[in-house]
Amino acid sequence: MCIQSAMQFETRKEWKSKEGGAYRAAVKFGWLNDSCTHMQNGNRKWTLQKCKESALRHQYCISWMKSDNKAYQAALNYGWLDECKKHMEKLHGKWTKDGCLTSALKWQFRTEWFKYDKCAYIAAQKKGWLDECCAHMPKVKFKYTKAFCTESASHFKTLKSWESKDNSSYTQALRKGWMDDCTRHMRDMEKSHTINSCKEAAVIYKSLDDWKEADDVTYQAAFKNGWIPYCHEAIIQQSALAWFKENS
Repeated sequence: MCIQSAMQFETRKEWKSKEGGAYRAAVKFGWLNDSCTHMQNGNRKWTLQKCKESALRHQYCISWMKSDNKAYQAALNYGWLDECKKHMEKLHGKWTKDGCLTSALKWQFRTEWFKYDKCAYIAAQKKGWLDECCAHMPKVKFKYTKAFCTESASHFKTLKSWESKDNSSYTQALRKGWMDDCTRHMRDMEKSHTINSCKEAAVIYKSLDDWKEADDVTYQAAFKNGWIPYCHEAIIQQSALAWFKENS
């Protein structure tokens, strides 16, 4: 909630003046810097164009994050990350399990791997290989932060996929009350759907179960808005049309 409050203002001074309760909570719980990443030099708000200009100076996401972390964090918080890094290359091409294992073996701790080869770490995280890649690392208590959990969540479209692929970050966010901030992008994706976009997504599949399994985001949007019967009807009509074409 603190980040959401801070996003309304361009400077810390303005935020503190107009929503002092949220500002003081951020200070008390150590969230102030995370909440203010979109504020540049205390008096200028980050824009998509500024973030893209920063990103264009870098070939890889990892170098951008290290060289201009404020721009990177602003893009992450505003949901601009994918657009800003379109021009960037993936280190070592498409990540495979062997590639992630090779990368992980260079480091003694998860924190080191995450810090120095973030692309490999995130690839392993998204594909469910994280524990296997880190099996050689001693078990030490990792300090989860809200920023870390928010970034982890940003790589997933649904709570279900986040919980499945990175349960540790999911559990920490749940325990520490960070869920609203970590999953804001998931709710935004759900809000962007209309009955027509849900029907268009549904007709690709043969049944509601197939649709839910493959595209839980649009399914949940339809479910929450009471559109499932209309989407189901669209699936039936599409199946009937396909049968007619095959047998005519």
